[in-house]
Amino acid sequence: MNIKKIAASLCVFTTLMVTAVSNAGEQLKVFILAGQSNMVGHARAHTIATLYASDSPRDKALLELVIKGDDISRDVLENQLEAAQTLDQLTGGISNSKVKDLEDGPEKTALEKKVEGLKSAHQAYKDRISSACVVSDRVYINSIADRNKKAGKLAIGFGADPSKIGPEYCFGLSIAEKVDENAVSLAQRAAAKSTDFHGRVRSVESYLDYSNYSHSVFEKGWPEHFHEWDTVGSDRPYHYLGSGAFFVRLGDSFAKAMHECMAK
Repeated sequence: MNIKKIAASLCVFTTLMVTAVSNAGEQLKVFILAGQSNMVGHARAHTIATLYASDSPRDKALLELVIKGDDISRDVLENQLEAAQTLDQLTGGISNSKVKDLEDGPEKTALEKKVEGLKSAHQAYKDRISSACVVSDRVYINSIADRNKKAGKLAIGFGADPSKIGPEYCFGLSIAEKVDENAVSLAQRAAAKSTDFHGRVRSVESYLDYSNYSHSVFEKGWPEHFHEWDTVGSDRPYHYLGSGAFFVRLGDSFAKAMHECMAK
C-alpha cells in the first residue's frame, strides 16, 4: 500500500478566504489561509479574555483590537476563575462525581441548586466575553472549517464550530489596519510562480504566542478543574489548548509577517 496515499487521505485541509473591503477605486485584497486543524481553529471565543492576565503591551493592544467591552478587565477574569475553582471543588470537575456520589436527599438537592446557579453564572461569563468580540465592517470571510461552512463579516464563530476561532479572526482585524495599497496581489503572484522564495516567505514561531497562563491551569488536571479550565481553554495542547489568547496573538503574528513580506 502506498504510504504517501495514506498520508494524503488522512490530511484534513481548511481554506479560509479573507477579503478586506477597500474604498471606491481600490483593489479588493484577498488572503487565503490554508492548513489543518489548527488553521481550522479550536479556541472557544470566550478564552480570548485570557489576554487580560498579561501585562504585555502587545496583548493590551490586541485586546483593544478584538474586544469592544470597556467593562471587562483582569479582575473580571480572575473573579471568574475563583468562581470556577469553587464550582470544581463542589462538583469534582467534569465528572460531577461529588454530586453524583451523594445520596438523594436535602443535602444533594441543596448542592445541585448551588451548582446550577454557579454553572449559569459561568455560562453568562462566557456569553459576555463572546458578545464583546468585535465584528469587522471592513473584512469579509468565506470559511470552510470542518463542518462549519459560512460567509459574512469577520467575527468569532468561523472556527471549527460557531463558538470557536482560529488565527483568521485576528489576522483579518490586524491586516485590515496594516494595508491600504495594490502590493499584496503582486507579491502573492510572484511567490506562487517563483521557485526561489527568498524575501517572500516568513516563518511564524507559534510557540512564542503560546498561552502559558492557560497551560498552567491545564496542568492542574483539567477534568478535576474543569470549570476553571473552561474559563481559559477549550481543547488539547496539540490544538494550542483551544486558547483564544493564543489564536489572537497568532493571527496578529501572521499579519505582521505578511506585512513584512508585502513591504519588500
